[in-house]
Amino acid sequence: MTTTSATIATVLAQQLADGALTPHELSRIDLLARRFQVSPPVVRTARKRLEDQGLVARTPSGYSLSPAPDCPTANKTDRVEQFILTQINEGRYKPGDLVPTGAELARRLDVSLSTAGDALRRLKDHGVLHGGPGKAGTRVAGAGQKPPRTTAERASQVAAAIRKQIQDGKYPPGTLLPSNHKLAQEHQVPEHVIVHVIKVLAADGVVETLGSVGKLVRDPKGTTGDRQLLSKSEQFIAALRDDILNRTWSPGDLLPSSVKLAQRYGLGQTTVVKSLPKLRAEGLLENAETDTAAADTRDASSPGRYRITAPDTWPDAARTRDTRQQDPP
Repeated sequence: MTTTSATIATVLAQQLADGALTPHELSRIDLLARRFQVSPPVVRTARKRLEDQGLVARTPSGYSLSPAPDCPTANKTDRVEQFILTQINEGRYKPGDLVPTGAELARRLDVSLSTAGDALRRLKDHGVLHGGPGKAGTRVAGAGQKPPRTTAERASQVAAAIRKQIQDGKYPPGTLLPSNHKLAQEHQVPEHVIVHVIKVLAADGVVETLGSVGKLVRDPKGTTGDRQLLSKSEQFIAALRDDILNRTWSPGDLLPSSVKLAQRYGLGQTTVVKSLPKLRAEGLLENAETDTAAADTRDASSPGRYRITAPDTWPDAARTRDTRQQDPP
């Protein structure tokens, strides 16, 4: 019986490592006994050997690979990572081979899908694995293959790009950054990298997270805790002013209708109509009416058409900025 149970224990350990057997199946003594054509006590003895060797642990719901499931999530992630590294070191997964998916690892190691995913991402960041979700799958990196950038490296690069966008006026102080999904698409990185980016920017005081409201771009001259979220009208004025100074439209061009402006900036037409006169007052716009008398009698809030004025009529600050943009150092 001793030799037989030892042999069965060895086979079970191998099947657990290869994923041919799940930890939960160790509870099905009768099924395993029929599979090995031995009596149930022999299987129980083999299972006890696995417990004594620390390969499996008994849980309220059955069995799991050691350590016990009440360990911290970080340890579970380490366990999944170590499992994959062991498989690679023992030659079960060679360079270029596909490794199990997150779902397969979660089932095999009795962990959550997010824990398995964290372990796979960590190994990718370390250059052990490469690839990503999809048909291509995740594979063991080959010898000499250039390791991918880590999450921290990518986050640092994206954070620097967003800082420059803020400095260039794309996201003025008081406005909200786009959603994580849109930022991930714009900078071509996974959303979990954007999560790190926001943490970096928040730690540097560049943005402030406002829960479900979003990520507020802070005024660099403001004090900690100041929240100066611009109204939709103020955000529209800042964005349109920036487009004018960036020469999205040339001086003399007719500004699109209020309907098209509302669609372009994702606002209501009423907000656009009420905001345009403020830029007219700044000297960046002029009424497009050829009849001066008709223009003067038009109510300031009516949806008239506007034209971009010549730079020499702009405020001093706007002319200075326009000169810098037209004649970069």
